Amino acid sequence: MTIQSCVTSASIRVIGSVPATVFASQAQVMIEMRDLVQDVAIEIAQAAEWRALTRIGTIAGGATTAGLPVDYDRMLTGQGMQDTANWFWGYYPYRDVSEYMMAINGQVPTLDPGGWIILENTIRFWPATSGTAQFPYISSSIVLDQDGATRKTTFQADNDTFMLNERLLTLGLIRRYRAQKGLEYAEDMQTY
Repeated sequence: MTIQSCVTSASIRVIGSVPATVFASQAQVMIEMRDLVQDVAIEIAQAAEWRALTRIGTIAGGATTAGLPVDYDRMLTGQGMQDTANWFWGYYPYRDVSEYMMAINGQVPTLDPGGWIILENTIRFWPATSGTAQFPYISSSIVLDQDGATRKTTFQADNDTFMLNERLLTLGLIRRYRAQKGLEYAEDMQTY
């Protein structure tokens, strides 16, 4: 199901008409739908830790600092940073910046193979990684391009598809559109 079919389904239910196109249209309703569908897609993606959006990041051994993946949205709850050189222990997540700084300064002992924290959009290790570090994360790439292969963060064409349940996207769009217009949406919220 494409973004056009989601918006078409929502449009039939809320305004009673079928748009010929979504992204090329200059009709006010389609401009509003385009904007809302982006928000609804992000809302759905951030509502859970979807397996369809889960990816594995890899950081080479010997690193003390590594950039986050380009499509990084957030870490999975309760998941850790694994050390591929150590089958038993993973990297320890520092609870806060103070603990990280104390470890660097030698004020607290460092568990083997070391610890990590995210600061300034980078992952920081202390001490440097002994082996390759791997970690699961939620991707911000929630759209599959019309080519069927490229993942991206926003809808840009009628034939783009949502990486998650498109019925949920349609129902969320209906709810958000009616709420935006000050119409009754309690039943739509319940269905969504």
